[in-house]
Amino acid sequence: MTTIEGNNQNDTNKTINDLCTLVEHLSVHQRLLAGKIEELFSHHEQIFTQQNRIYSQIDALFSIFSLIQVRYPLPTMRGWPVSPDFVKILISLMLELKPASVVELGSGVSTIVGAYCIEKNGIGELVSIDHDIDFSQVTLRNLELHGLGSLAKVHCCPLEKQVFSGQDHLWYKSNMDFLPSSIDLLVVDGPPAALDNNIRYLSVPFFFERLSPGAVVLLDDAIRPGEKEIVKRWMDEYPCFDEEYVDTEKGAVILRRK
Repeated sequence: MTTIEGNNQNDTNKTINDLCTLVEHLSVHQRLLAGKIEELFSHHEQIFTQQNRIYSQIDALFSIFSLIQVRYPLPTMRGWPVSPDFVKILISLMLELKPASVVELGSGVSTIVGAYCIEKNGIGELVSIDHDIDFSQVTLRNLELHGLGSLAKVHCCPLEKQVFSGQDHLWYKSNMDFLPSSIDLLVVDGPPAALDNNIRYLSVPFFFERLSPGAVVLLDDAIRPGEKEIVKRWMDEYPCFDEEYVDTEKGAVILRRK
């Protein structure tokens, strides 16, 4: 092989090696770009979901304020309190059912809105049970500020270990002598699941004998695993209910007694 031929062969090999290196670099950049595109798509989905969630809450707020004429600012509906879309369901049920008696576990915004619905319906009484004395006092004060003190009662019942059906449960400490003999609507937004994932299970067994024919149970936070398991147990043990899941911010379940 001549020197020129050798040089040409070396140049060809170098060009091939350079091309291979370039292709490898391009492949790496392609993978990085694909990762960035996937990341951007994920962010887009998150933003889209958040926008829908915000829209749903704003839509619910419009419904709330168009259906009840509040006389004083409502407490916040973010974080621990019920969300606007849950309040919208509560109002819809109360205007539909016109319940003579409502029992609520966990006081707050729903207590005030429930009392407004009773006022609007011209019939009914609301009894709210809360384990926290501070929350109870705040709700009582808000009821007075809204001029609803005569339409809803709040009872503070601390939680303690009790035995039901041979098993220990954390539940409200009270003889419940203030309860109505018949309950048309049971709203379950307490006790707090942070204390026990299954703490709300007793809501139906405890009140079942008082639930009227055609009674409705409304459960908040139904998106959580604990509440999902609770609803499953309820449906297994009480087949007299029809179940409806509502896709709200925190998930809601409506049980209607057949």
